[in-house]
Amino acid sequence: MKKSVALILLFAVLALGILLTDSHTKIIGYITLSQLPPPPAPPGTTASTTTASQYGTDTGGTSYDDYLTDQQYRQFVPTQQAQGYLDVQFPTTGDVATRLSAVEQQLQGLTLLPGFENRLNQAEAQSIAAANLASRVDTLQSQVDGMRVAVENVRSATGNYVDQTNFISTINSIRGKITTNSIISIVLAVLALFLTGGLIVQLVMSAQKQKTHDKQLIKKYLDNYQQQGYNIKTLRMHLLASGWEASFIDQIISEQQESTFLPFEIPKKEKRFSP
Repeated sequence: MKKSVALILLFAVLALGILLTDSHTKIIGYITLSQLPPPPAPPGTTASTTTASQYGTDTGGTSYDDYLTDQQYRQFVPTQQAQGYLDVQFPTTGDVATRLSAVEQQLQGLTLLPGFENRLNQAEAQSIAAANLASRVDTLQSQVDGMRVAVENVRSATGNYVDQTNFISTINSIRGKITTNSIISIVLAVLALFLTGGLIVQLVMSAQKQKTHDKQLIKKYLDNYQQQGYNIKTLRMHLLASGWEASFIDQIISEQQESTFLPFEIPKKEKRFSP
């Protein structure tokens, strides 16, 4: 629609220009070369000679340029060029009318462009709809072909088949692996339990052995220094100052008194001295 409007405006501008040209020619009138005044005579010549030899020849047949000097010839050449420019045939009224009628016919033909454009738009819309319909038909056809293939596969497919031998052998192999792993795990757990119990027993026995060794060492210490005349209280204070526990020392002293019947009273409350 925009293109048709632009074409109509273009032809209207052309017609307006032609009309303006026609009106200008009617106002100023038509002129011919014969109605123009003759050019001025070159310097050094008379007017009659110039008029007689206006186009470069005189009555004697000799060229007018033969009587001109170089400077006069250079001045005369632009005058001839101007005369050639003025010798133009202007269009007649009949030609302008013919061209104007042709333009009017073209403009009348342009009035049919909107309807033709509407028909083109309708045809384009119909072609687009046909293309969309064709694409939908192709899509439906592909879906139908896929369904046909699926139906044929279902028809030709047999029932689900399971190889019982391979299935049972696979289950047995998995069961055997699970049993083996379970046995190994149980054995490792039992070994870890035995190792842990043995370590605990060893720690208890080593602690008991160390305690027995300490008791024997303290007993020997007390026996030796008592034989040298030291008091049992002094020895006890010395052992406490060395970092031994008061309960452990009192227990050893009690056992020693029971075996030797030494008169000694164990204090009820005794603080431990750090070394």
